[in-house]
Amino acid sequence: MNRQSQSAERRFFALVNMNGPEKNKKLGPCWMWTGCRKSQIERNKNKGPYGRVRFEGKEQLAHRLSWFLETGKWPSPCALHKCDNTLCVRFFHLFEGTKGENNTDRARKGRSGNLKLSKAAVRDIRSSKSTPAELARKYHIDYAHAWRIRAGMNRKEG
Repeated sequence: MNRQSQSAERRFFALVNMNGPEKNKKLGPCWMWTGCRKSQIERNKNKGPYGRVRFEGKEQLAHRLSWFLETGKWPSPCALHKCDNTLCVRFFHLFEGTKGENNTDRARKGRSGNLKLSKAAVRDIRSSKSTPAELARKYHIDYAHAWRIRAGMNRKEG
């Protein structure tokens, strides 16, 4: 590994919390991206809470860069999450797949996005001091869904 890639890897992992939630006992804890979550360009678009990072002059998704740093190649076409945690950058929690495979995986796991929460539940999530993981358990929703509602990124619900 050359000095430039060592430096990039050091900067990358300085923004990773390796003591994240453990959504799946078999996988172990998620490594949570703590850096930027939205690009300047996407600030007003609903692209989800994926980590963002600048690498070699281009903006990349943090979990894709994690794949690259581990393997030396970019995931083709996509890097998907076994842990269903969009902010997780732990290589062991990622796998290559297509957008179609991601949709199939989401549906198989019961994360179809069709869950409707009451207006009271959405208000509670948005005003709660609980963590997104705690809210996800309370309302039986995905961590990322709770995070997006709390951040005001999801469409109106309820």
